[in-house]
Amino acid sequence: MTRFLLMIALVMTMTTGCRAETKLRDNDIVPLTITREDGKEIALSVEMAISDEAEEKGLMFRTSMPENSGMLFTFEHEAIRAFWMKNTLIPLDMIFIRKDGKIVNIHENAIPKDLTPIFSAGPANAVLEINGGRARQLGLKTGDTIHHPFFQ
Repeated sequence: MTRFLLMIALVMTMTTGCRAETKLRDNDIVPLTITREDGKEIALSVEMAISDEAEEKGLMFRTSMPENSGMLFTFEHEAIRAFWMKNTLIPLDMIFIRKDGKIVNIHENAIPKDLTPIFSAGPANAVLEINGGRARQLGLKTGDTIHHPFFQ
């Protein structure tokens, strides 16, 4: 019995250690996968925006972004989210995501430098920004699932 309890304690310690190693920081570039309703998986490489400072800056002042890249903004709680395009020089698709990884809605081709707020259609605790028009090219839709360490 003692050996069994020691094994459980060891496994719990190892699991806790693994979680600590996966803590994400601003500007980390990590893989993200989107599973469409038809089962097709799409792989992207995303930059993290976690802090208030990184969220405020976002993709401002960038003149381009690689095709299969993006930026993932993460929040502690689900809420209606609003983003704008202040000082953003490239059109973006904004993908609003629930805490379970499901896409709430997609706003396509946000207009560069536009100060009009763009809202999520429901509570979201993450927003993925990708190149404008890319969501349509990839066949992404509301209800598709985002797979990323943040949603575990």
